[in-house]
Amino acid sequence: FDDQQVGTILETLSETGLADDTVVIYTSDHGELAGEHGLWWKMSFYEGSAGVPLVVSWPGHFSEGRREAMPVTLADLAPTLASLGGAPPIPGVRLSGFADVLRGDPGDTERAVFSELIGDSVGARLPKGPSGGPSRMMRKGGWKCNYYHGEPPELFHLAEDPEEMVDLASDPACRTTLEAMLAEILSDWDPEDVAVRAEEQRKIMDYVRSAPGDPDVL
Repeated sequence: FDDQQVGTILETLSETGLADDTVVIYTSDHGELAGEHGLWWKMSFYEGSAGVPLVVSWPGHFSEGRREAMPVTLADLAPTLASLGGAPPIPGVRLSGFADVLRGDPGDTERAVFSELIGDSVGARLPKGPSGGPSRMMRKGGWKCNYYHGEPPELFHLAEDPEEMVDLASDPACRTTLEAMLAEILSDWDPEDVAVRAEEQRKIMDYVRSAPGDPDVL
């Protein structure tokens, strides 16, 4: 079904003469753990949930069939699109995106990227980590470190353990790597402050949800 819908979009671009001027990006907001690690949800940093497809196409502008090693996140999309569209950098956005990589630059394969789980989801106060508190993940090179506030961290070497079955956080040989990644995770991210701000946002959302509905609006 997805292939059919993508095909419909591409055919429409071709029929309207817009194909040569349109960048097509296929991605998703999250994955889904379908039994991996005994879990059946998306609220996790395991690759089945945190890893998403990212296919970018612009015939005549980007090389076809390339796979890139530089790690990126969905937060890179906005600055990337701004750059591809010829717009100036977005004010207040620190990320530069990956437009240069699409144009052929190999990029920084040792770049650090982050993911966070904070707040509630669609009105349901689901736990965002083993502790239920703020959590943050960092990937750098072949390593991934998962920080769950109030709980022991996790450390995986994805290059050697892509299924994330061996937690190396307690391995003395990996202590330096773990400490360095935890320091970077927490360098600009205070979980206590995040928890306070998340609770403030939750109260605002509860207030909005408590408003009576309009019976004339379906």
